[in-house]
Amino acid sequence: MDRVLAREAQLLERLGPERREALAELLRELLDDVQDELNVRGVSHVGHEGLDPAGQG
Repeated sequence: MDRVLAREAQLLERLGPERREALAELLRELLDDVQDELNVRGVSHVGHEGLDPAGQG
């Protein structure tokens, strides 16, 4: 898992700050859509603020 995360970090470093933020926003939108479709709110490591692990917030 550490190697996967290290490789991901290497790839993201190639993007400038604005492109990284754009990517994060797109990923947040996709995560919202998936969570809405599945009626869950437990995944929050894509930048959602105020979302607790139990999905309340």
